[in-house]
Amino acid sequence: MTSPSRLRIIADAGAIGCGLTADEMGDRIDEWHRLAAAADTREPIDDGVRMTFDTVDRRALADLVEREHECCPFLSFATVLSPGGTTLEIRAPAGAGELLAALF
Repeated sequence: MTSPSRLRIIADAGAIGCGLTADEMGDRIDEWHRLAAAADTREPIDDGVRMTFDTVDRRALADLVEREHECCPFLSFATVLSPGGTTLEIRAPAGAGELLAALF
């Protein structure tokens, strides 16, 4: 796993910036790892990752996505809610792939 201090360096490079402290970043990465572990499927997509969930706390998912978007607005999130489950797609611009990979 990439360390929070290493992620801070990556996130601060260029137009990509993260608003979290190193401690906050470590906690957030743990949240993303727990979410990813709960996914029924996880697959790479162009510039990102897609996760599907048969069951997930949709409010907690929306809260995590909103908080992540506040600190890392360069990430793009798309959530699809359907009777069969929930799909989350996260995309990152060029140069942020390592940061996104560290979340999962």
